[in-house]
Amino acid sequence: MREISSVLKNFLENRRILIVDVDHSSKNRLASSLTKIGCPKDNIFLCSDASQALDIGVKKSIGIIISSDEIGLSGPYELFKELRQKLSKMHQATCILIASNLSQSLVAKAAEEGVDSIILRPYTMNLLIDNLNDLVEKKVNPSTYLSGIKESEKLIENEEFSKASSILFDLIAKEKNPSLAHYYSGLIKEKLGEIPEAIKHFEEASKKNKFHIKSLDALFNAYKKDGSHLKAYSMGKDLLLYFPDNVMRFNDVIRLAIITKAYDDFRFIYDSFKKLKNKDSSIVKFLCSGLFISGKFYLYKGNDSEAKKFFDMIAESFSAHSKFLKVIIETLVEFGKYNEAINYLGFFSDDKKQDLNYQVSEFLITHEIFDTEELTDRAEEFINNGAESFVLYRKLIKGLYLTGGKIRAEKHLEKAKEIWKEHAQTLDKIRESFSENAA
Repeated sequence: MREISSVLKNFLENRRILIVDVDHSSKNRLASSLTKIGCPKDNIFLCSDASQALDIGVKKSIGIIISSDEIGLSGPYELFKELRQKLSKMHQATCILIASNLSQSLVAKAAEEGVDSIILRPYTMNLLIDNLNDLVEKKVNPSTYLSGIKESEKLIENEEFSKASSILFDLIAKEKNPSLAHYYSGLIKEKLGEIPEAIKHFEEASKKNKFHIKSLDALFNAYKKDGSHLKAYSMGKDLLLYFPDNVMRFNDVIRLAIITKAYDDFRFIYDSFKKLKNKDSSIVKFLCSGLFISGKFYLYKGNDSEAKKFFDMIAESFSAHSKFLKVIIETLVEFGKYNEAINYLGFFSDDKKQDLNYQVSEFLITHEIFDTEELTDRAEEFINNGAESFVLYRKLIKGLYLTGGKIRAEKHLEKAKEIWKEHAQTLDKIRESFSENAA
């Protein structure tokens, strides 16, 4: 068995350890291994899920938490975060992840979540000792560089930016790979509102360590603040590839894809979404909007088959969101593609067929069978019941002008302009065309 350093022995003897794993034999084996290398048996606690772990962690004032990466939907990262928050007044808990696959994305994700170390299973006793020796040595006897980084962190927290900058300047000059020093230098510049200078430091940090998530995320946000949408989007795509589970960042990437008109990339974004463990409702709305805009873009280009691919992604994966089925149908109706629109009616579930979105969709597809007066009456009834559809409003306004209901037409036209400010010119042209005809 590998030699156990006195530093590690002392570290283990003075801390309570919590092992979280759904596999009973796995956590017992790890507990046995820890006792063999110096951890008192009474200081080791075992549990199977995050809820139990939080309870034990706080009650026993756990100093080291070792969790499997397979402990439920929220996973170990949320557990580490919550436990650290609850224990912060007492001490800083050491968090160790046990994983089956040491992929680049996992290493990067662990770094993003502040994991102190990763143990790759299956592990031997010697590998376990090596891992813990290295971890504890860095914690107890950090290098001059890491000590400087820690001191800079505290100074930045206290807004002593000048002192922190001086320390970081020296670290950058002396250290071979000063990615953290560049990151914190960029953070200071960002807090001082010097975004171009912040970007330079974040870029340097990213060059030194292309998987340093803090630098990548900071650079992504700095590009956004600077209005560099193409650079921000390019960085966002890389982040999405390796760290898709950040909800706010995922939504930002979707927004930037729309701004930069990267419509083809929505296939990649859609595939990234499917891999998410937690499919947040806000991401669903942003993604459906992006897929819809992409589909509409290809309709305008006359590429119906490409448009259909994007509309089908919405219909097949998000049919529960009937609002998006409705906007697909009304868009196809607007383009005169009634047969294609009919196909999407079939994606409404039976329980949604009594909803206003289905009724409006069905009406828009079949509206040509009604005479003008009946069409306006039904359209107005839908709108009075809360339907929001620009195509429906437009048909109602034109119908009312045609049947002499000018006052009602004007009322609905002004209401439509409030809802769809981007269509104000189109609505004014409708009014003008009927004013000219009347003249």
